[in-house]
Order: sequence, then C-alpha cells, then structure tokens
Amino acid sequence: ARARRPAGHRALTALRRRSAGKTIETVARECCVSHQTVRNWEMGICTPLTTRLTSYARALGISLEVLEEILDQPIDRGDGQTSHRA
Repeated sequence: ARARRPAGHRALTALRRRSAGKTIETVARECCVSHQTVRNWEMGICTPLTTRLTSYARALGISLEVLEEILDQPIDRGDGQTSHRA
C-alpha cells in the first residue's frame, strides 16, 4: 500500500479540478475510473496508475509536467523514457 500524500497534494489536485470547472464525477468519466478513485487521488490515499496519468492531466487541464510536480513522481511516457524532476 502506498503512503498517504501530504495535504498539499489533495489541495492542488482538487483546486485544479475545480479551476477546470469539473466535478469529481466528470473527471472520473474522462479517466474511465470510479468517482471514488478520483476522490482517493485527491485525498492522497493513492496515486493514478501510469496508464491513467495522461487522461488525468487532460481532465485537470494541465500538462504531464505539472501533474508530475503535483504528484511528485516521475512519469513514464510509454516510449521507454521517464521524465524526472530537475
């Protein structure tokens, strides 16, 4: 099990979602997950699987790089390359 992320993580992802004018349910549909999964992402209980990162970033209206900063994890771009924080 993954450790819970700090409160800042929750605040940033929820803020981005609200700034995009979307509900948890809308983001869940766009990411093909349940609303509880999105709620867990926002609460820092778990983080999105690599296969969901692109759709999650798109749903939040942000780039993968910004999502990487929010989640504080490298993103495997699917082409064998991994983006790391500088």
